[in-house]
Amino acid sequence: MAVANFALLSVALASAAAPAAAPDARQAEANAALNAYPKESLANGEQGIVYYHVKIDSRGHPTDCEVTQSSGYQRLDLATCSMLMDRAQFTPGRDGRGRATRSTYDGKVIWRIT
Repeated sequence: MAVANFALLSVALASAAAPAAAPDARQAEANAALNAYPKESLANGEQGIVYYHVKIDSRGHPTDCEVTQSSGYQRLDLATCSMLMDRAQFTPGRDGRGRATRSTYDGKVIWRIT
């Protein structure tokens, strides 16, 4: 049985509404959650880019995830938000006094089989 290789690339698209971690840090936080290619998508050769928007509470937990541009494959789109909601832990945003606050993150993940 051959093992398929895959690459996941998550890229920051925009700053959070409230000051938060640097885009590179948020990218790393999202990458940690997006660590498994959806099994059926891998078997069917599905690849694509999913753009998403995540709302983050003051503890750094995602509270909502929305696909803002589809990969063209529902499984990849659903897996992106599911993994982020279940596995992601973000650095909370900070207000002007340095207190943790709600924030958002806009990113994309490139699902690619290599």
